[in-house]
Amino acid sequence: MKSKAVFLDRDGVINRKPSEHRYVTHVSELVILPHVNKFLSRVKKSGYLVIVVTNQRGISLGHLNHDTLADIHKCINNKLNNYIDAFYYCHHDHHHQCACRKPKPGLILQAVKDFNIDLHKSHLIGDSQTDIQAAHAAGIKNAHLIPSNSSLLKILDNT
Repeated sequence: MKSKAVFLDRDGVINRKPSEHRYVTHVSELVILPHVNKFLSRVKKSGYLVIVVTNQRGISLGHLNHDTLADIHKCINNKLNNYIDAFYYCHHDHHHQCACRKPKPGLILQAVKDFNIDLHKSHLIGDSQTDIQAAHAAGIKNAHLIPSNSSLLKILDNT
């Protein structure tokens, strides 16, 4: 039986998005947005997997490394009661020709393979058009665009 999932972008959806051309490079810079924990609790109780798909070009630019990013993701999950089932990230810069950097669907498709996910029963929530484009390219019809740093609870009220 296939699983259903809620795919989430990270910066601007789960944690406060840094200003333009800035990156979360240390756990001390993390600010989890209000109501994320409550949202994830409801999502998990509804039987969804929670998968984070995020572009993290700060690695390619030398602002942080893979180990630091793993620490940041571990901290996020700890602050959110370990509701997140997996983090998938692209560390490439814009000019790299990779299949994983959103708006390409590589991160989502890898999670589908790893978790046997039914995309027709799944959702993606992001704060940029590249998130929505990646969802559609992967076959997710339920893609929700929210303003950066806004409440995820609005999504629950509208679905």
